[in-house]
Amino acid sequence: MKKTLLILASSCLMLAGCGAAQAGLAAPQAHELASTNTVYLVLSKIGTYSGAQPVREKVESKFLENVIEFSGNVGDALPGKDEVGSTSGAEFQSWVSYDGTGALTEYTTVPAQSGKILYAYFASNGGGTVNPGTSTPTEGDVTYTITGLPSWITDNGCVIFAWVWGNGENGAWVDCVYGDGKKPTSLSFTVSHEMTGCLLARCAKDTTAPSWNEGGDVPGRVYNQTENIDLTSGTYSYPCGTWKEYKLK
Repeated sequence: MKKTLLILASSCLMLAGCGAAQAGLAAPQAHELASTNTVYLVLSKIGTYSGAQPVREKVESKFLENVIEFSGNVGDALPGKDEVGSTSGAEFQSWVSYDGTGALTEYTTVPAQSGKILYAYFASNGGGTVNPGTSTPTEGDVTYTITGLPSWITDNGCVIFAWVWGNGENGAWVDCVYGDGKKPTSLSFTVSHEMTGCLLARCAKDTTAPSWNEGGDVPGRVYNQTENIDLTSGTYSYPCGTWKEYKLK
């Protein structure tokens, strides 16, 4: 009987040890969830920054200028009014992103999506807003307008992005701003310098980061695209041309 009790006691201690070991693994797993993400915070030409994170004059691969390359854990506070100012006297309000309709989403903390691009949003002395992001060009920026959009282009909540490229440059995604109306017939997008070509992509609802490699019916999926649109220096308005179904290779 005593031998049986000893065996049971030893088994209980072994189980308790396993439980303790499992409990010990919980902390590293929780630590892994607190991942570090890098966010590109676009100050534009009027924005200034006094914080410790590095500011890059240009991010060529994303066609961005005067950018804070901000790294932090998801949920960490982004730079606020105490660190962000402007050369024009406009007051910093928040960091924002754009969807395909030109609507703004405000961010105050590091988002879960690493590599996300956010733009500084300012209020002018007169009470209006100064938006140095994609919908309001700054000096040196180039805005292209694409016309002749089909009526079905935004059906089912789909959003449109531009894929642009220049001489010797890889392609990159750019947010678009729609023309007026529930069924917009035109859109525009702004880049830091003239491009040599572009195309439009019709993406799944709630897409903020399109992907040519996404095959599911989820945000990021590209459903349709235009043919390539050749861009000529000094000309900034073009018809969208023919649309076709995008097929994942």
